[in-house]
Amino acid sequence: MAYKEKIAWLYLIGMVGCFGTYFVFLIMNPAFYMWNFLDQFKPLAILGILNAIIVGIGHFWLMKTNEKADRLATDERDIIIEAKATKISYSVLIYAMLFVGGVLPFTESKWKIVNCTILAVCIAEITRNSSTIISYKRQSS
Repeated sequence: MAYKEKIAWLYLIGMVGCFGTYFVFLIMNPAFYMWNFLDQFKPLAILGILNAIIVGIGHFWLMKTNEKADRLATDERDIIIEAKATKISYSVLIYAMLFVGGVLPFTESKWKIVNCTILAVCIAEITRNSSTIISYKRQSS
């Protein structure tokens, strides 16, 4: 498995695990939007910090288990895969943000807009990492 594919798996697992938990928490607690600001911010902050810790530990582990040449080696295939994944995820992000910024301010409260913005960024990053993983899998088979 290529080093960049391992990094994509790391980001994907961290983001789905932490932010997936956050959005499940929101679904299970409909009274969330009645809480005060600090109480609303705590779950997001805790899970965001947890995501950073998971990704940091994963990066450290990947650095120790992979050769430096593998980490630094970037060929045309890696550049094309990254460009394609970034292009797809950027499109997803733009369309989601057009919805969040163009429709939601007229119908939803501020925390719903914030959570939809976070969801849009998460979906774009999940799309990017998934596209990277699929492209590497397609290349290896």
